[in-house]
Amino acid sequence: MVFTNCTGRKLQKADVARLPPMPLPASVDELSARWRDQLLGGRDVHPVESLYAGRAFQDARRAATLLEAPLYIASAGLGMVSASETAPAYDLTVADSGATILPILKQIGATRMDWWRSLNAARGHPRPIASEMAHLNAATWYLAMPGTYLSMLSEELTQLPTDAIRRLRIFTSSAWAHSAPQVLADQVLPYDERLEGTGFSGTRGDFAQRALLHFLEDLNGHSLTMDEARDKVANAMSQSIKRELPRRTKKSDEEILQILRVNWHEYSGSGGRLLRFLRDTALVQCEQSRFKGLWHSLREEMNGSNL
Repeated sequence: MVFTNCTGRKLQKADVARLPPMPLPASVDELSARWRDQLLGGRDVHPVESLYAGRAFQDARRAATLLEAPLYIASAGLGMVSASETAPAYDLTVADSGATILPILKQIGATRMDWWRSLNAARGHPRPIASEMAHLNAATWYLAMPGTYLSMLSEELTQLPTDAIRRLRIFTSSAWAHSAPQVLADQVLPYDERLEGTGFSGTRGDFAQRALLHFLEDLNGHSLTMDEARDKVANAMSQSIKRELPRRTKKSDEEILQILRVNWHEYSGSGGRLLRFLRDTALVQCEQSRFKGLWHSLREEMNGSNL
């Protein structure tokens, strides 16, 4: 089994379920009941695997194909779902940005783990991981997801029977492994930043899924015991050189806009090329969503100056 996280980037743009403005709920169960009503509001449904975009999800699908295994998704909006199920398009997350419900959870004294428990119960699937692992009592589960999602699942994962926990293979950041409950930390494969030197380079957002692919494609890891897998991953990391990231400076929005103005015509106003110039040549820190807003603003300014 391959188990990955949902992504903020969605493919379906129409008839999307969103949590409307509302009075503060009295409990997390009231919040999940309101969200369930939004999902079940007569909306069109789509194959779950058609909802998500981005490299992380595509790499997870590729891993499932390699293993000829079912793919499951830990979704902040749907709970635990199979890629082969159908569900409404939605926009809701427990991450720190986007359509996040974290502020509401904090106000009512609830955690991501509380939300996971309540969400799955509201949809009629309490303790879904335990249920699936009991049903498939010989399957190895490959969990590839960032610490945000593993933290959401950790209460249910730690309550699994010992033999089920031993069937977990977890791919995530070393930072989460250092803070995780010991029974789960023992199941984390020791991947770190040196993965970037193995040919499986990418972003922090898709680190876990890239590590899983390296494990399957380069190490034939599905044929290894857990002890053999740890040793083989550690050896692979020791032979890889950690990529030195360029040191980028922080600048204000106006300073970045001025750099983009000066170079606008040289790069024909292309957002992708200007972002690469900003990061790789000018060595300026600029997160993609921030750049997008600045670029749109400058494009209007530059188009206006050409009238």
